[in-house]
Amino acid sequence: MTSETQTVVVRIIDSTASIEIPVDRFLQPKIAEHSHLKCPAFSFLIEHRSGKKVLFDLGVKKEWRQLAPVVAQRLEAFDWIRDVQYEVGEILEHHGVTKSSIDAIIWSHWHWDHTGNTELFPPTTSLIVGPGFTAAFCPGFPASPTSPVREVDYAGRSFVELPLSAFNTTVSFTSFGDGEIIIANETDGSNGAHGASVSFTAHDYFEDGSFFLLHAPGHAIGHLCALARTTKDSFIFLGADAAHHVAQFRPSPQIPLPDNVSIPIDSNNHFVTCPGSFFEDLHPSHSRTKPFYAIQTNSTSVANDPIEAQKTLDKLEHIDGLKKKVLIVLAHDASIKNVLDFFPLSANNWLEKGWAIDAHWRFLADFVKK
Repeated sequence: MTSETQTVVVRIIDSTASIEIPVDRFLQPKIAEHSHLKCPAFSFLIEHRSGKKVLFDLGVKKEWRQLAPVVAQRLEAFDWIRDVQYEVGEILEHHGVTKSSIDAIIWSHWHWDHTGNTELFPPTTSLIVGPGFTAAFCPGFPASPTSPVREVDYAGRSFVELPLSAFNTTVSFTSFGDGEIIIANETDGSNGAHGASVSFTAHDYFEDGSFFLLHAPGHAIGHLCALARTTKDSFIFLGADAAHHVAQFRPSPQIPLPDNVSIPIDSNNHFVTCPGSFFEDLHPSHSRTKPFYAIQTNSTSVANDPIEAQKTLDKLEHIDGLKKKVLIVLAHDASIKNVLDFFPLSANNWLEKGWAIDAHWRFLADFVKK
């Protein structure tokens, strides 16, 4: 079994990007009052006890028109980017973290709202990507005119694709008691999980059980999630684009829609209490135990493989029920933004501060006419 005592420090970075994209490219079915995803793009600074620092995702490149032409032209045509004030490298240095101190950048996947600007980082900073990335996208632009990534994004630095064989650990999330997270190496055989359980194959990044990269296929080629141990038995699940709205895994049988629910009515954390029946009536299935949304499967879907994407998403529904063990932070979850402490503050005391409970139903405000 992998060590269950080592932790990392997690600092969540608001990359300052503001994005607005039609809901129906990501989610189905339609809900009348919710036509667009208006969302941030989070980056995560992971600090290991050895002193090593890694970044999981970089948000949006400020000069996005300099992205590979196939991407820049699409963004220009669809006008999805509302604002990018700073880049992650700039935010780090503003708070005294030098770019040269970053050991590696991990791209959860190749999409423009995650790859940011690697050029700000020195050649000593490695770039790490998930399975299948290089075969699909390399060489980058301009050597390959239609590639969505640029050669300059990875050239001149250590560029590592993790093969499927590197995901030789199993991370299981079980509903036994308050929930258990069971870590097992490939050679350990049975993972010892009790009760209902979902699992991911994982790469033990620091080889001490503190930070795992999770193979999470479906949304994009090479798509990764991550799991950071914040105390001996609590974790932050870095969801990347496994979901684009928490209504894709809420409500659920573990945490059904309550009889009364408080939702925020403005950015100043003013709340109003609504009957649960109001949202039950809005629910496409009029259910208190099923998520409002599923992965979009039609020809406009952004998912590379919608069926696999839904399988990954279904795991999040189970994990989300483990509120005393796991905090899920998606890359673009606007509903949690007013709950989190952002970089330079640590997110490790999320359980003590009650973030998972506080954030859980805030998304319902998206379904109320403003």
